[in-house]
Amino acid sequence: MKPDLYPQPGDQLFTVSTSPLKKLVHVAEGGWLAYAANYKQAGDRLTELAPDTVSAIPLMEPIMFLYRHFLELRLKAVLALGFVAQDGDATTKVNDILRRHDLRKLTEECRSVCETLEIFPEDRKLETMFNAFEACIGELADIDGVPFRSGILSIRNSSRAVLEKS
Repeated sequence: MKPDLYPQPGDQLFTVSTSPLKKLVHVAEGGWLAYAANYKQAGDRLTELAPDTVSAIPLMEPIMFLYRHFLELRLKAVLALGFVAQDGDATTKVNDILRRHDLRKLTEECRSVCETLEIFPEDRKLETMFNAFEACIGELADIDGVPFRSGILSIRNSSRAVLEKS
């Protein structure tokens, strides 16, 4: 890449105040559910671009990154609501979960909050669904970690191995 194509001092991401993106910046200042929905929508759109498994390989990392963040934010939203329901003022607990990213631990905490608030009814259907959800989170957590969240880890080799087995 030519050096003159790199950002220079004084450059701005949005240079024209009428830019559609600049107008949307304030809209993105939403809560966790709004952020989560945006990550999921972006993941869905990338998924639509891959009509078959082979064409999905170069998109797999960004798709997994987006869906992973969607799940993390949804888990944190559930926890935040649970903390508020338990304590009323849950600022400290909510600030604490902002710094945590382990999907398994967040899921375990969600289960704990649900159990404490007695959200699982007597018939256990919701708990059964939660168990299935937790198993799916576990699959993603198996490949998760800071390198994956940061986009550093390449999962292409493992995805090709899975494709070869099928």
